[in-house]
Amino acid sequence: MTMTQILLVALGGGMGSMLRALLSMLALSRGVADNIAILAINISGSALIGVAFAFALDGALPRLGFEFVAIGLLGGYTTVSTFAVQVLNLRQNDNQRRAGWIALGSLLSCPAACMLAYVATRALMGGLA
Repeated sequence: MTMTQILLVALGGGMGSMLRALLSMLALSRGVADNIAILAINISGSALIGVAFAFALDGALPRLGFEFVAIGLLGGYTTVSTFAVQVLNLRQNDNQRRAGWIALGSLLSCPAACMLAYVATRALMGGLA
């Protein structure tokens, strides 16, 4: 990786992390459980990564743009570490059932959201998925 690529990923990652934190705080202030907010953030981010991938394959998003958006911004926005800590916290607080549903939901829904968004974007662009 070049220094430009590294800086773009770092800039995007910082921005994505701040966006995730802000949305999580907003959700909490509106009574949404933090683990549900992070699940929604991870699903939406996964879908957006699918869209970015489709644009990158089509050439509509250059490599540096993809690295900034998908690897940096959306990589910082989505987070496995926060999700893992929240599942652990649910388990530690004797909420094993919810921990299991959040874990299973994340493992199934995030890749599905990415794939569906990719296929839909490719179809809208007129390309083959």
